Amino acid sequence: MNGKRTVALKSIVVTTTELFVNELNQYSRASSHENIIGFYGISQDSKNNECILVLEYANGGTLRDHLKSNFEKLEWSDKLNLALQIVKAIEHLHSNDIIHGDLHSKNILLHDEDTIKISDFGISRLSTESSIDSKMLWGQ
Repeated sequence: MNGKRTVALKSIVVTTTELFVNELNQYSRASSHENIIGFYGISQDSKNNECILVLEYANGGTLRDHLKSNFEKLEWSDKLNLALQIVKAIEHLHSNDIIHGDLHSKNILLHDEDTIKISDFGISRLSTESSIDSKMLWGQ
């Protein structure tokens, strides 16, 4: 490698400091696992003061798109491998008392076609916090 790293930038409109800090905390607590999207840091767009998360780049797109395009081509062992990685990532989140709160196939990314990366912790919470109001759920 030439020392360069491709990253993903996620622009966040900060509606409340509490929600923004929550997302930062969840990324920093969870991103140590190989199946959780890596969190590298935060920046700010000086033009409009939006905050920007600097995240690991997953080059394979979403699990939803991958399965739509490749489901018939995948062997059962490949499908099982993807499912086991999802389970390991969720176990990691739960062992750190994190509940994702919006897990679906668009928030599960692929890297190099065979490595799962869970992303988008916007409404995740610590399991010790009060429950999330069902009116707040997105991505259905």
